[in-house]
Amino acid sequence: MNTCRRLIDLAAFLAVLGAGTVLIALGVNPQSLAVIAIAIAGLYSVWLNIDQHADRRGKDSRDERDEASE
Repeated sequence: MNTCRRLIDLAAFLAVLGAGTVLIALGVNPQSLAVIAIAIAGLYSVWLNIDQHADRRGKDSRDERDEASE
């Protein structure tokens, strides 16, 4: 599971890096690109926190079921 997540993170990083390189090569203003990169990074951070929160929530509910069955 952790290896799969790291591969997804690597793919996302390379995709954003490639897109940034292409946009710079096409003549996009670097300041505009910086704003876009910050927005994408913020969205990715929120997605990671939601994913981690869901993992924690699932673990908590499993712990509660285990305690109830004892």
